[in-house]
Amino acid sequence: FAQVAEGLQHLHAQGIIHRDMKPENVLLTGDLCVKIADFGWCAKAQKVEGRTTFCGTLSMLAPEMIAGRPYDEGVDIWAIGVLLFEMLAGTSPFDRGGGIMETCENIMVQGLEGAPLEKVPAAVHPLLHGLLDQQASRRWPLPRALADSWVTGQRTARTSSGPGVHALASPVAELPRAVNSEG
Repeated sequence: FAQVAEGLQHLHAQGIIHRDMKPENVLLTGDLCVKIADFGWCAKAQKVEGRTTFCGTLSMLAPEMIAGRPYDEGVDIWAIGVLLFEMLAGTSPFDRGGGIMETCENIMVQGLEGAPLEKVPAAVHPLLHGLLDQQASRRWPLPRALADSWVTGQRTARTSSGPGVHALASPVAELPRAVNSEG
């Protein structure tokens, strides 16, 4: 999560909004370094009037984008909140299989109140509430999210285990090498 947030922080510092953050657009190198991919919907941030283009992946969209209101980098912050929830719970907080309209209502009206928070460790709840605040102006900026005690605790666990390995990671058996049929 921290690497994704740092990548977005770098984009935002360049005045770029990604607008389609989702699990499929987060790639890992062999040494577990995160790379953000698919810049097809990215745009320059417009601080004064904001952006209004409707784009991205429905279950990841911030309320202001669904409502057609002007938006800024906060849509990316919302999306990584959804991403974090999905990484920890194994399910979307808003897309519960009821179709497009239900997903929109879950995002716009229910927010995290209707999400299966019991699937996520309680220590992460404040961070999720900060990233997934339905009011864009109250949503946590990335530096605050990165300073959250859960995030810093995860970083400590990872670095104490050695490079690229989290302390809670399960050991992975060595994968068999592909057999070359041509000898």
